[in-house]
Amino acid sequence: MLSNYPKELHPIELVNKYGLTYLQLAEELGVTEATVRKWVIRPGLVSRREPSKTAYILAARIDKELSGKINYSQMI
Repeated sequence: MLSNYPKELHPIELVNKYGLTYLQLAEELGVTEATVRKWVIRPGLVSRREPSKTAYILAARIDKELSGKINYSQMI
């Protein structure tokens, strides 16, 4: 089952799509904020850390759950 995990949505895309902070995304995925920040491409960096299969699977589920709901940042 994990061999076909969804890679079309990089977990960091949830930050822009739903207005999540890095901390909120980290809490949803069960990782540290520092780990989430390592997934972000920054100017001058040659590479970024690739999220785990689990992070991709959870990101796809979070995306499905939040689709059609209010922007996460409006709930603060």
